[in-house]
Amino acid sequence: MKICREALCWLALVVFAYLPGARADVGIALFDPTHVGAERWTQTGHSGLYLSGVCENSPIELRLCGPGEQGIILTAYPDFYERSPYEWNAVPLNLYLYGSTGADVTPIYGSPALKRAQESAAANRELKEVCAGACPALPHAYWRDLVNTTTSRDVYIFAVRTTRERDQDFVQRVNALPNRNRYRTITYNCADFTRDMINLYFPHAVHRDVLNDVGMMGPKAAARSFTHYAARHRELGFYVLHFSQQPGVAQRCGTARAGTEMAFHEPKYMLPAILIGDHEVAGSFLVAYFLTGRFGLQHTYERFAATPSNPHPDRAVVGTSKQWQSYRERFEGAVDDAVKDGILRTRKELREVFTVLDRETIPAIDPRGRSWLVWHAGAPDERRVGVDWSNAQAPESDPRLARLLLLARMHAELHGSAKARPPLPLFSQEWALLKALEDETRAGTDVASTALGR
Repeated sequence: MKICREALCWLALVVFAYLPGARADVGIALFDPTHVGAERWTQTGHSGLYLSGVCENSPIELRLCGPGEQGIILTAYPDFYERSPYEWNAVPLNLYLYGSTGADVTPIYGSPALKRAQESAAANRELKEVCAGACPALPHAYWRDLVNTTTSRDVYIFAVRTTRERDQDFVQRVNALPNRNRYRTITYNCADFTRDMINLYFPHAVHRDVLNDVGMMGPKAAARSFTHYAARHRELGFYVLHFSQQPGVAQRCGTARAGTEMAFHEPKYMLPAILIGDHEVAGSFLVAYFLTGRFGLQHTYERFAATPSNPHPDRAVVGTSKQWQSYRERFEGAVDDAVKDGILRTRKELREVFTVLDRETIPAIDPRGRSWLVWHAGAPDERRVGVDWSNAQAPESDPRLARLLLLARMHAELHGSAKARPPLPLFSQEWALLKALEDETRAGTDVASTALGR
């Protein structure tokens, strides 16, 4: 048991280290597109501002961070559906990414049901000032996008170093501006807002891509132009962070694209021009994309990968193909061990874990903001499992369910695309936690059924 607790402590430390402390960095946060609303057609995604040295007095008032604070995501939407039509909201980084303000609270599993529970909790706590009696329960109200966005999409942050003095100037200037919504899809969208905020730090650093986005400002153009600016100013210490979409039952997100890139990758946009004989249009899209529009988010991340606690590009963060293959081979043995130990009936059952948990559990958020899944709530066989790194091995968390959940997560990470994988140091600690859970479950006496109780 002591070994298990030590493993969890080490994992919590690594997760905590992957989130920033009070430091002066600023960057563009690019969110891959979901399959809801216009994003399902445009594939442009969403953008916002990342600030490691700026925090929030409230969602609509900024201040400098104190020691140990996480920083924020500052973002604009067409309408938050809050008390007033605000242009922007500022929320703690961990709340935006994972649904809780606790730096040690990072989910193992993501589901729309769990996200909704976190949204309700946030509306009554962190968003209370802007949500009190106002934020509607509409399923696609944009205030919901401020909570645990990694349930539904990947997040890339393209960042550079700044100074506390620049942060202070930014806070004063933004707080002095009217926070009144002026969102227009074509003329002033989330990417335009992000451009204006970044350019307060570095004038002319971000600009639109007229050729590839047909005159509009796109999220990917913001990230691309800022990356090019940082390449010309190496003293700024450019780096890229990646927070992958949480494994779970939610549909996997798309990949953010520019206008001509969308036409190139989606035949439904290119074929009409070709079929009606307008080869000039189709050809111009291809030329524009190949000459000026290519910018790979994952490729750029792999070149400049870093962690917030160590914002210096390091290829070891991504890991090599050989290292990941080694983990895949070892994982096969871990699945065989789970079958032998009665955690799984068969190897195939592993693919059903997320679906079964989503169907047969109820999510719950405790007063500390930690997430739980309650299995067969109210029944004689009621059990619960912690689905955060902070409570996966809590005394009230069922170790058999925790082991099963972690196996399902790691299976998704190891057999998905490259962008589905976490940083290698974090996965190494996931592996250590899996070994600790193996020891804990083998020390138990309840081996009459599989972890799912079937």
